[in-house]
Amino acid sequence: MEVLDNRTIDGIGANVSDGICFCKNLVSRRLASDSDDDDDDSTTNFNDSEVLRNTLILYGGIFVGAIIVFCFVRRLFPSAYNVRNTVHRLKTNLAEDQHGFFSWAWKVWDISEAEFLQECGVDATCYLRILNIGFRLSLVGLFCSIWLLPTYYTADYSSDNEPITDWLVKTTIAHVPSGDNRLYATVFASYVFFLYSMRLVLNEFQWFINIRHQHLRRPIPRHFTVLVRNIPAELEIKSNAMLAAFFRKCFSDDAVLEARLPLTSSNLNRAISMRDRSLADLEHSLALLQKTGERPTHREQLMGMHGDEVDSIEYYTQQLEERNAEVSRQMEALEAIATGSQPLSSSSNGAQTVSNDPLGDPQSSSLLESSNETDTKHQSRLAGSEIGNSAACGPSSGPSHFVAKTLGTTTAVAKKATTAVTTAATQAATGAVDLVMGREDGIPYSAGFVVFSKLSTSNAALQMIHHETPFSMRTLEAPDPEDVVWKNVGRTHKDLQSGKVISIALTVTLCLVWTIPTSFIASLSHAEDAREDVGWLDDLFDKYPNMTVFIELVAPLLLVILNSILPAIFGLITRFEGHIGSGTVQASKFIKLAAFMIIQTFFVSAVSGTVTQSISSAVEDPSQIVEFLATTLPSQGTYFVQLVIIITVQFSSFELLRVIPIIFAAVRGCVGPRLTEKERSKRHWGFLRPLSDPLFFQQAFFASQIILFYVILMVYCPLYPLAPLVTAICFQVMGSVCRHQFIYIYPTKPDSGGKFLVNFVQFILLAMFLAQLTIVGMLALNKAPTQVALYIPLLCITVLFILYMQQLHFRVARYLPTHACLEEDLARGENPDLSFLHGTYIQPALAAERNSQPDPSLMSDDLVVET
Repeated sequence: MEVLDNRTIDGIGANVSDGICFCKNLVSRRLASDSDDDDDDSTTNFNDSEVLRNTLILYGGIFVGAIIVFCFVRRLFPSAYNVRNTVHRLKTNLAEDQHGFFSWAWKVWDISEAEFLQECGVDATCYLRILNIGFRLSLVGLFCSIWLLPTYYTADYSSDNEPITDWLVKTTIAHVPSGDNRLYATVFASYVFFLYSMRLVLNEFQWFINIRHQHLRRPIPRHFTVLVRNIPAELEIKSNAMLAAFFRKCFSDDAVLEARLPLTSSNLNRAISMRDRSLADLEHSLALLQKTGERPTHREQLMGMHGDEVDSIEYYTQQLEERNAEVSRQMEALEAIATGSQPLSSSSNGAQTVSNDPLGDPQSSSLLESSNETDTKHQSRLAGSEIGNSAACGPSSGPSHFVAKTLGTTTAVAKKATTAVTTAATQAATGAVDLVMGREDGIPYSAGFVVFSKLSTSNAALQMIHHETPFSMRTLEAPDPEDVVWKNVGRTHKDLQSGKVISIALTVTLCLVWTIPTSFIASLSHAEDAREDVGWLDDLFDKYPNMTVFIELVAPLLLVILNSILPAIFGLITRFEGHIGSGTVQASKFIKLAAFMIIQTFFVSAVSGTVTQSISSAVEDPSQIVEFLATTLPSQGTYFVQLVIIITVQFSSFELLRVIPIIFAAVRGCVGPRLTEKERSKRHWGFLRPLSDPLFFQQAFFASQIILFYVILMVYCPLYPLAPLVTAICFQVMGSVCRHQFIYIYPTKPDSGGKFLVNFVQFILLAMFLAQLTIVGMLALNKAPTQVALYIPLLCITVLFILYMQQLHFRVARYLPTHACLEEDLARGENPDLSFLHGTYIQPALAAERNSQPDPSLMSDDLVVET
């Protein structure tokens, strides 16, 4: 990496300073524009209707074109546009019928909610529900526009609205003179809209609670499992049995089925990776033999230099055998530590020592013994056996055989072996123990998974305090086994807290830095104003006068493109927080993105400057900032309506046509291993996916855009009566698109069980409060004290409603009630089949195959490869 010299740093600083100066000049110039206009007798040119008409023509044409193209290609290329009917693991009955050329747009609405919930998951159903809520709120806004449109349009002429000649602006509150009685209509519309919004949110959240509880009743491993984090060192819990013993003493012997305490396994992970690479090379060589009929050869690599030419199949077969043996040897050693049969020993380098007293109780040794007996008793209730059981794994051979025997050495076994074999086995075992007892492998994490036998017990464990020290023995909901981010499971409390601080600092910094491009792009919606502050824009518009219209049309699109970068940035920032599953990752990203959309995309775009600049302007001349806020927000209504239209068109076009996935799949078809079907089905470089492996729906980013829609709807419903019409259409269009994609494209997992909806509802409540504050400010700035006094009770009702919702609604949605847990436990009987819980939370290193073999389809009758 190059070191930045002083000139580079000075250049960067100059660019940032220029950007800040631009924003400051822009605000100052706009604050002064009204006084300049008062001095001139010329009429202000409002062209909102022309801008909106051009937007509808341009983006409406793009949308119609995209829909027509999609209707043609969806039947021609089912592998790209009907993944859930062509990929077996994603198959659903809903995707079998593709409907007609256009009829799919309304046929997808015929599917019942229960069937959609069953086939597409809770998260998908909840996302469609928030679109439906937005549509219903838009209909209420349309109802309010029945009296708002004529009221605003017929406002008496005065010095305030005399410059307004555009018919679209006349339908907004900007056409109403200050202190006019027509502002009573604004107050009445606000009462109708927001009271209905509160009732709708309350009813819809009750619906969510019912759906959430239905989901929590399902017999899946995550509902019977808790993650225990920050296990105190003084408890000295160093094995699966000791962690199980702790919770069996807290509840009962029968309450806990099993516990899994992960171990550090860097060396084993490396050995598995090398083994998998050998397997891939062997399968590739076998595929070449099948395709060409000639045995492939290659030059052996020795110390980075080319060696002798060798037969690839023989070479990789031998290499795979050796690496299988190495993986098996290391797995057996780690399993011995995990099960407690190979205790950690004290060492001078500070290695930890296992204690048989996990509760700090003199009777814990006997408790641990009884726990082992309880584990044995539970095995009769479970189908399958513990990973690492030699009988389950089949006979082993080679060095791993001696390692396994030595790790379980007993006097009787030693006597049966010859002296030479015993010596060799002892040396191999010592090497294995030294390997796993080093600085990398074999150290227990300070966190683990506990699997309970009943829903009632797992729910109780989630809500109880298990240690007197804050954050110690903290229990969290476990994600789905395949969704666990194992590298974050063992992160310490100090590391997690530091990560959260870093994440917050980076988010705040990004928010401040993002103000500069957001303000610049928002200013382009008034291109003639921006040219005075940007020299190259002035030169460009002088050379191409018609460019101003084009710039005003693409300004919202530029903001959409800019915001599309945010998910990747926040994805990197969220990694510092140490989440254990994609559900919590998506929830954290959604909070950041939604807050960003409200602050940057809405408020910063509305004032085309930052809070700091507004405060600076207010200090210099308070009267100017008051006048500025009173006039800017209504005038930005058309800009935000443009933004809603463009986001909808961009989302619908890219989603239906699958532009990005098809580009990535095309690149994947040209790079990376692709000789066999197995090779072609794998990702390359982490993000190049084949069409048969679609990425899950990015609900964090798309839901944050819907929050922006809600904010625009709630603020502009009483101010810009045509805004609800646009949002209603957009919510319905997005509803059809999302239903189609959930049915035909997106996998149902990972599914958080609708967790993101809890955060979404909280943002809806915040949007309601912010919208009402904005409208109160508008009324106050329009010199309407009576209307402000009438509005205050609505604001108070909203605050009380938010406090009411915050008390218990979100907690009730999080957990399954006790009576429901008991109902499910009793319905399963006294001896339920709990085989689906066994071995589900084994860390990948210990759950890997011991002896991997090549795909049988690549093996010819006269070619046998034994590993």
